[in-house]
Amino acid sequence: MSEKFELAKLPFELWEPALEAGRRALADMDENDVPARLRKVAKHTGGRLPPPLARTLLVALDADEWLRKEALEVWQEVDPEAEGAAGASALFLLRPPDWEIRVEAAAEQVDRRRSDSSLADLRRTLAAAETRQQAAEARAVKAEKELASLRAAEGNQAERLKAQIADSRRSRRGPEEQLRRRVVELETERDRISGENRELSFRLERLQSSRHQKEKRRTTSAPRTVTTSWRAADAATRARQLDELMQAALHPPLVSEPEVRVVEGRDSLPVGVPPDSAAAIQWLLSQPKPFTLVVDGYNVTYLISPTEMALAKTRDFLQGELERLRRVSTAPVSVVVVYDGPDTESGKPRRRGGVEVRFSQGETADVAIRRLAAELSGLVVVVSTDREVREGIRHAHGIGLWSQSLVSWIRRV
Repeated sequence: MSEKFELAKLPFELWEPALEAGRRALADMDENDVPARLRKVAKHTGGRLPPPLARTLLVALDADEWLRKEALEVWQEVDPEAEGAAGASALFLLRPPDWEIRVEAAAEQVDRRRSDSSLADLRRTLAAAETRQQAAEARAVKAEKELASLRAAEGNQAERLKAQIADSRRSRRGPEEQLRRRVVELETERDRISGENRELSFRLERLQSSRHQKEKRRTTSAPRTVTTSWRAADAATRARQLDELMQAALHPPLVSEPEVRVVEGRDSLPVGVPPDSAAAIQWLLSQPKPFTLVVDGYNVTYLISPTEMALAKTRDFLQGELERLRRVSTAPVSVVVVYDGPDTESGKPRRRGGVEVRFSQGETADVAIRRLAAELSGLVVVVSTDREVREGIRHAHGIGLWSQSLVSWIRRV
């Protein structure tokens, strides 16, 4: 064998027919005739030989001419002119003068076929990748168009809302002016009636005094008392009615404004502090009593930035603000923020900076918040735009705040 010719450097698949012929030759031998180093090979009854046994048999065939002859006897269709592995294995066993050169040529053919196959696979993979890229670009263009359409719709809706607010303010301005004029008229009428009432009282006192003196001179009996209380009572009634009318005019009932009084329970906001204002959060943070704050996460993040910031970035911003809220609170506060949907990271509640983050995991955030609030002890404060959630916590003697209160506090502080 040439020094440059090494079996180990050639594709192993070239020797598979020769190895199969060697295995069959070993199988036909008596156990005592099988060389000791090949007994494990002879005993293997599975399909293909494991690599260590295959290498052992190949080395034995290469070194032992007798074993090669035994393999050729069982290989009835041996053909050194065949292509591929069949021809290479036949040359390996027969060993004609130029067998090494011909085997190397067969190995080169195998390498070329492998390269061609690999190149074809790469071309197919590249074509599939280009197809996927084109589809992704088409989807991106479509998504950009849809986003532009949504932004245009949001802009139109915002303009409509601004116009409605302006119309509402203009429509309210007329009745307010009329109401102020009516208040001035009522105050003027009240002053006039009060003056008349004082004049009548003065005249009544003079009349009573004069009559009393006449009666005293006329008789020694007890003076008669003239009953004139109906006049004074009538004037007082008129003045009281005017006062009530003026108070009603000065303090008309709210028709469309949000209610500022919280349902009284064990814990509630002070009168005059609206539940949708930053003052509600500031009052809460100044109290000495510990409490738990449960926040509807996506309610608040949407109010903070519905379109300007990425969702993850907005959540991080809210996280930092809630951590700051814990730091500035007078009393210890436990903060839990609940987001709609599943948690793609862990699926379990996690805590960062003292703020616990939860996901609703198959139910809505409103349902998860109501259930969580029912499980907690002590004072519970819920921040949500959902009216049922706020009313539920109030009936449970907690405090329900609008999401606008937290957003206003964040932007003001």
